[in-house]
Amino acid sequence: MRVTITLVFLALFGAGCSAQCVESISKASGTKAPATFCKGDLIFDEEFDVFDVTTWEHERTMAGGGNWEFEVYTNNRSNTFAQDGSLHIRPTLTSDHYGEEFLSSGTISLLGGAPADASVILLTNTLTGPVV
Repeated sequence: MRVTITLVFLALFGAGCSAQCVESISKASGTKAPATFCKGDLIFDEEFDVFDVTTWEHERTMAGGGNWEFEVYTNNRSNTFAQDGSLHIRPTLTSDHYGEEFLSSGTISLLGGAPADASVILLTNTLTGPVV
């Protein structure tokens, strides 16, 4: 009985007082990420009291998200906001901004808009010809 209590005490005391860092196998990247961190360390915390533009960035692309749909992601601060400790993400329909006709006959110029590149300057629909 005495040996068991001693072992439990040593295990609890040793775990609670150990200052040794056991490096985590998890990896983090970005400018705010620590170079190394210990197992159990908090590596990111966001309370969403405000929408922190130094931490969060809107994706701006027309790449289609891998399924090659014609999708546009813009840098529109009205689509994302922080309120009462929650992040709100609201989709905006293209027709809400440009009207219904734009969906079948509109033109979007990508010239001069980062991060657009030559691969997304012109998108073509084989049934109707150039889309953009």
